[in-house]
Amino acid sequence: MATAGMGDTITISYIGTLDDGTIFHSTEAAGPLTVTLGAGELFPALENAIVGMRPAETRNISLSAGEAYGPRLKENVIRVARGSFPAEKEIKPGQKLGIEFAGGAARVMLVTAVTAEAVTLDANHPLAGCNLTFALRLDQIAGKPDRYVSFAEIEGDKNSQELITLLRRHIDDPEKSNPFWEKFKEKLARVGQPAGNGGRCLDELFLVHSYINNIRELFEEYGDEAALNLLDQVERESC
Repeated sequence: MATAGMGDTITISYIGTLDDGTIFHSTEAAGPLTVTLGAGELFPALENAIVGMRPAETRNISLSAGEAYGPRLKENVIRVARGSFPAEKEIKPGQKLGIEFAGGAARVMLVTAVTAEAVTLDANHPLAGCNLTFALRLDQIAGKPDRYVSFAEIEGDKNSQELITLLRRHIDDPEKSNPFWEKFKEKLARVGQPAGNGGRCLDELFLVHSYINNIRELFEEYGDEAALNLLDQVERESC
């Protein structure tokens, strides 16, 4: 079975989340991402985690802040006199400004605060200091066709569909559902429908893997041992 290696051009789908569960980026809207491993298009730690994956395999990949955008540095935040900018130039928080420094160096910086006396600028990446988690699926390896291009007709597909059925027994109950699970059900409604998914069909296995911790917590909350056993099996065999 083909596996990804450095130098391969691959196509991936992922949902990226922060420690608090906030989604910072997802390929659901823009469609799958095609990159070449080893070409510097991804974080090195993310590339290393993808190496060895096979088409249609999914993994939860966690990167520390140091492996992603680095720590948040105080020296990247500066205060500049308001008079350094033209008086007629409107400056407000949220703007990005190109700032030239002595020696000709230039950086794009984010305006975070403005007073009559000074403008505070931040050159840190917005995700600096953040740990990142990618619920990632390897969709394809260019030039390496594999007969397991999807989980159709193998147990991973069947078990994930059964798992969704068990999950819906809980989240379709108004007393157990909440805004998170209502949003999840909207995603379920788009399974098998490329429209609105960047031309890619979502499947149950990808959704199960993307939200596996949330699903596990719900089954544990309601003591659903049968569902937990099946979830363990899906994670062991297909994730």
